[in-house]
Amino acid sequence: GGGRHLGISTSTSTNPTALPSEEALEILLSPDGYYTYLNIPKPDPSLLTSQFASQHPSLASAPDAYDNAIDLDLVKKNYRRLSLRHHPDRKTGDPETFRILHRAKVVLSSAKLRREYDLVGLDLDDEDDLDGHHHEDGGSHSHSHADGDAGGGGDG
Repeated sequence: GGGRHLGISTSTSTNPTALPSEEALEILLSPDGYYTYLNIPKPDPSLLTSQFASQHPSLASAPDAYDNAIDLDLVKKNYRRLSLRHHPDRKTGDPETFRILHRAKVVLSSAKLRREYDLVGLDLDDEDDLDGHHHEDGGSHSHSHADGDAGGGGDG
């Protein structure tokens, strides 16, 4: 083997750089990391400001002002490239990294999700992640009323 000299092209291409799982995760989970790792230029916020709106009222009010702000083909292409590297079937793969990577593609491809992501710079809505947050509601569903019907209502 010994393929140590893999040509990392230094040209400013749009190709994403696949990183080791840990580094990839770190980037993906940091603010704006979805853009960073998939190598997607983040849309200029001024596209969506009121000044822009006053100049292009038809565009700014239309939801696709957001759609046009990003190259969806590039998202798909870069996702595919990175997913090859991180797919769990690969030696270099990692299920968690692959899942977040896929989530990044979903978010960046959806104007609605991307708008929310841009607002906070983080993805608060990763639906796979809910199991980390449900321990707060002290087991309200465990209070079933089944324990009351043993020998209940015998006074008819």
